[in-house]
Amino acid sequence: MHRFKKSGVFARQIAALLREDALLYALIGVYIISVSIVLATFSRDIWKSLTLYIDTWLLSAFTALLIYVAIRLCWAMARPENPLRPVLLRDRIGAIATPRLVSNTLLYVAITVFFGAFTGLKCTFPLIRPFCFDPVLSQVSRIVHRGVLWRALHALFDRGWRNQLVFLSYYGVWPMILAFSPLLAAFMKDTVLRRRYLLCYVLSWILLGSIAALVFMSAGPIFYGQVTGDLHRYGQMQSYLQSHGMARGAQHLWDVFQRGAIEPGAGISDFPSMHVAISTLATCLAWSVNRWLGGVMTAFTVLIVLSSAYLGWHYMVGDYVVVPTVVGLWRSTAPRRFSLTAAVRARLGALKPANGFRPAFRSRAGRWVDGTRSRM
Repeated sequence: MHRFKKSGVFARQIAALLREDALLYALIGVYIISVSIVLATFSRDIWKSLTLYIDTWLLSAFTALLIYVAIRLCWAMARPENPLRPVLLRDRIGAIATPRLVSNTLLYVAITVFFGAFTGLKCTFPLIRPFCFDPVLSQVSRIVHRGVLWRALHALFDRGWRNQLVFLSYYGVWPMILAFSPLLAAFMKDTVLRRRYLLCYVLSWILLGSIAALVFMSAGPIFYGQVTGDLHRYGQMQSYLQSHGMARGAQHLWDVFQRGAIEPGAGISDFPSMHVAISTLATCLAWSVNRWLGGVMTAFTVLIVLSSAYLGWHYMVGDYVVVPTVVGLWRSTAPRRFSLTAAVRARLGALKPANGFRPAFRSRAGRWVDGTRSRM
């Protein structure tokens, strides 16, 4: 009977945690339903899209969780010999298998399905709207950068170790941030910061990666010749990337596009750059956690901005819009802090009830003051 009571408490705790993430589940649910309707309209495989990342993402997350649990258990087993070791080990397992672990696992599964829906929609973009903004973005970029941007980036990165750094950052580190940052954020002890990052994470993919990308439909410099017929404007860049084996990913995406298939990581969209958007969002989170980590992530985001233009994936002028947009989204979701002015505090102080209680207010020193004493 006691076991059933404990199970009931465990289930109620999980339900309470799921209710805390109700807004995230609502956004994800509405997005998945909307995308499913779009996919059905164009006779696309809905189930394939929604389950696109289930195997790889969940397997990676499960492997990371097993490593974490193994480390915790090994730490418990490494204690000196004492008769309470079995009890300590059982408590350690109980400390790991918490309601928060279950709720975060369910949330990560929902985000995984969310990304499958996003990829399915991204692969369907060309059926909804043609690539029409490349000439505009290219011309704006040429005016802003005076036509020397790629030559400057080529001079900067055309070295062995620098090329390797670009490849490692863009194709290695960034995918890990994409997949694991929501998982790490979900387990943050700071629940306000956790909810803030996950909300901005989901909204970035909805507002920027889906809506804005469809409105400003563009393919990027590396596909400029294919979508506009102008093979000269970015011909030098494309020839260089192809000769150095750096255009194989682009060729694969173009082949998938021509076949009309839905595959992991597929879909062609230049503006806005989600590489830059997610890097910027992770940088905002890093600055909220630690200034040194924030500095490292700022340098990484700058490298991603330069790499996206160097590799021909994005027009850099789009990044000038993406970065402030994401920062604005992050700031707009900050918890509101209300401070009482001196006049309002004086009026509250005048409202002294019969029992002698006076309303508390926060002083400039950060202490809560109730008129008779101060407490932290």
